[in-house]
Formats: sequence, C-alpha cells, structure tokens
Amino acid sequence: MGSKGDGEQVKSVRLEVTRQNPSETWKLVCHRQVPDVTPFVRLQVSGEDVSGVQQSGAPRHQSSNALTYLGSYCIGELEENCEDDSPHRAMEEAARVPLKAMHITDQEQRGEEPNCGVEVAGAQDGGRRLMSNLGHRTRSGNRRLPAAEGLRVTKDDNPDLVDFDKPLLWQVGHLGERYTDWVHQPTKKNIRLFHSDFMEYCSKTVWYVIPAVWIPIGICCSYICFKELEKRETKLFASMTEAWSVPVQEYWFPFLFLLGMFTWSLMEYLIHRFLFHTMPPSNSYYLITLHFLLHGQHHKAPFDRSRLVFPPVPASVFALSFYFIFRLLLPLAVGLNIFVGGLSGYIIYDLTHYYLHYGSPKKDNYFYKLKIYHIKHHFKYQKSGFGITSRFWDYPFNTLIPETS
Repeated sequence: MGSKGDGEQVKSVRLEVTRQNPSETWKLVCHRQVPDVTPFVRLQVSGEDVSGVQQSGAPRHQSSNALTYLGSYCIGELEENCEDDSPHRAMEEAARVPLKAMHITDQEQRGEEPNCGVEVAGAQDGGRRLMSNLGHRTRSGNRRLPAAEGLRVTKDDNPDLVDFDKPLLWQVGHLGERYTDWVHQPTKKNIRLFHSDFMEYCSKTVWYVIPAVWIPIGICCSYICFKELEKRETKLFASMTEAWSVPVQEYWFPFLFLLGMFTWSLMEYLIHRFLFHTMPPSNSYYLITLHFLLHGQHHKAPFDRSRLVFPPVPASVFALSFYFIFRLLLPLAVGLNIFVGGLSGYIIYDLTHYYLHYGSPKKDNYFYKLKIYHIKHHFKYQKSGFGITSRFWDYPFNTLIPETS
C-alpha cells in the first residue's frame, strides 16, 4: 500500500505498457485488467513516455481515482490458469500480445452486431490467452466482449449515481454527501449541463475563441490607456493630497502591465482554491449545483476539450467586475493599464490550462513538469496544487504537491 494524498488511500500497482506502431493500438495491463487506451494516448503522449508509466514492471503508486479512470477503458480481464507462474509474469506475457488497430464500422454506429474482425494472438506460455476476437461497440461507446478462453468480461460494479443521458446540472444537487466523492471520480463520458440547446452551446468553448475574443479587447484597451498616459495628466493619490501626488507618464505602461499580470497570477490561485475548491454543504442543493457549474464539471470530465477554457459570456462578468474595481480605486489610465495586464495573464492561463490537458510537451521541459503537476491535482491531490501557469503561489500558501521519487 502506498502513501496517502489528501486523505485518500493510494494503491501500489504494477503497470505494463506496450506500444505497437504509432498508427495502431496501445494497450496497458494493470493487474489483470486490459484497457485499450489508444484514443487517450494519441492525444496525450509525446515521444516514448506514457504518462510516466513506461518502465515495464516498475511499481507505481496510483490513486484510486486514476485506477477508476483507467478502468473506463477496460476491454476485459486476464484469467489465471497456471499454478506455477506469478501474476506479474501473466502481465508480462499479456503486454507482449500485439493488438491491432480497431475501426468502428457503419454497422456498429447503427447499433448492429457485426464482428469487429480485431484479432489478438494468444499468449500460449503458461496456458494464458488474452482473446481471439472482440465484439462490438454499443451506442454508448462501451465494448461488449464475447466469452473467450482466458478472458473475463468486466462489469461495472459501481453504477452511475446520475443519468448521463440527461442534463447533469439539475441532478447533482440531489447527491448530497455523496457529491464530493462522485465529482472527484473522473469519467470520459460526455457531459451535458442544460436542457436548452442554446444554453448548452454557450457553456462550451473551443480554445481558439479565447484569443480571438480577448486579444482584440486587450489591444483596444492598451491603446486607450497609452494615449491617456501620453497626456501626462494622470496622477496617483491626487484625491488625497496634491502635495503627495505622483505623476504617471507613458513609460509606466510596461511596469503597470506586469503588475497586472502578477495580480492575475494571485487571483488565479485564489479563485481556484477558495471559489472553485470550496466544497458546498452536503444539504444545499443550489450550492452543489453552483459548484458543479463553476468547476465540478471539469473535475468530473477533465478531458472534455469543449469545457477546458472559460466561455466568454460568464468570463465577461468576472472581467467587468475587476475592471470596475480598478476603475473605482485608481485613475482611468492606471486602472485600465493594470486591467490589460491582468487580461493578458488570463489569456495565458486559459491557453496553458488547455495545453496541460491536451498538449504533448517534450519530456523534462517546463510544461511537461507542469502537466504532470496538474494531472496529479486532478487524480490525487484535489486539496493541493492550485497553480495552473506556475507553482509560485503554492509555495507561500503551503499547498505544493509533494515531489515523488
């Protein structure tokens, strides 16, 4: 049994990874389960590393959430028939079995029952065989496997507490005390929030909408701000006393801009920790619903690419709030200057967040380490690791995710 993270037991498991041709299929053996992780790996992995699990047979500490998510890709389990070999030997044999690429036919999309024609060679040594044939995908995307020698079809022993075929936003509030555990158990199922197609459309955003919407706004605000500073009429503390007022000129622009970015980095941390990760009371239907709308949905479906960046409509509410605060406390040019820096920080934050989920950074560079850090936050350390673009604020607030060897 491994260490604990945020009160959660972490299992020590042995993972085996085999890679065929990049255009074909990846499979991973965890204990005796055989998940087909091809769709996930093609989007997540760069080079030879598979989410840090490349050393065949090396013990790894995996959280129960990570194992649950891995299990959602499971196509079956290996059966043990040999008395003299260890379970680890069985995994080693299974990991060497070549698995050909799977294609979904038109018949499968219609929900019919054709033979997939996907063959897996048997591992004859020790009397173990994986499977000789796979069945078909159902409409929900799950594979039904025929009974085959050496294969036991896995079943879902933990049925969903909600109906994923219906909008979730109006269901999660009824989970009560079960909500916290449920929302932190990731799924690869698609999530729908609203009954209204229009509201559902507004709740989803592709990544390139963020720069397309906010960069032009930032440029316009920067132009207005710089023109105001050029007049050399802006003064800080002028409302308090003229004797102690500080004139602000155009060369202040880059420094106020950087101050805005620094301010955003702190807001990024505070919002993520104290707004998004303050768990609602179990007896409050509406607060649970609000939490799921703001951030819970992302932890439930962390690889839903349409929900990784903040939609412009709700983001505008936050942006206007910060703008009016700066405008109330500071002169127009100064407040707008800091706001533009903060807006730039937000753009970097949202694009970085998307990249940490779907990018494939090279091993050991800054974003590679940041990606691992963020994935740990999702699957194991939900009460730590609140920095997205950096770990800077996790240090003074003592929420740094511990390093593992």
